[in-house]
Amino acid sequence: MSEVASGAMAAGSTAKIMPRSSGKLRVGLISAAWGAYAHLPAWRSLEDVEVVGICTSRRETAENAARQYRIERPFWDYRAMAADPDIDIIDCGTRPNWRRDMVLAALSAGKHVYNGIPFTESFESSRRLMQAWSGSGLVGGVDAFSEWFPAHRMLRELVQDGFLGRPFACNLQFHISLFNRPRRDFPYTWFQHGEHGCSALRNLGSHALHVLLSVFGEVESVVGYDAQYPR
Repeated sequence: MSEVASGAMAAGSTAKIMPRSSGKLRVGLISAAWGAYAHLPAWRSLEDVEVVGICTSRRETAENAARQYRIERPFWDYRAMAADPDIDIIDCGTRPNWRRDMVLAALSAGKHVYNGIPFTESFESSRRLMQAWSGSGLVGGVDAFSEWFPAHRMLRELVQDGFLGRPFACNLQFHISLFNRPRRDFPYTWFQHGEHGCSALRNLGSHALHVLLSVFGEVESVVGYDAQYPR
């Protein structure tokens, strides 16, 4: 059994995801772009998880995606996917400015949720999701995986074991080309547009922050430097 099916817990929650009598959890993907490109292979690597649904905004693209990726049920309305009684987990892999209503619909239907980060396009919408999830008895997971990279896990062990002494400063750099005019066939072309709830700080910075929290613990204070370097 994978860690997911054996009862993974969300931070701050006692909720657990329990497998069906068949022994498999059933997942519905919202997104035939990044969701199918990156999340689908990960779900399929778990022997006790089955991806049974995929959702896009139009019937034609949903049915095409279902055929292409060999997924049983196409959906072109995220509310219909959320209402499907045979789905346990909703994986929301869309751009941030679409996520709030999709996640709220999933939680309202009693579905566990795996959501990307940033949660949404704004703090207000993100707080709304946290309020809806808190006390729901459901598991809410975020797409924060960088702290689990082997090198980062080793760094955490070295720091916590005292091998590196007492840390007093660090410099974290995140090198990735997602904001450098990605090519047309790349699933994250919308990263270039701030109105989608995206920026280098919000998207890549959120992943970097998870690494820092994992290695050094909770934040006690924050100092900001509000400036832009000339291009």
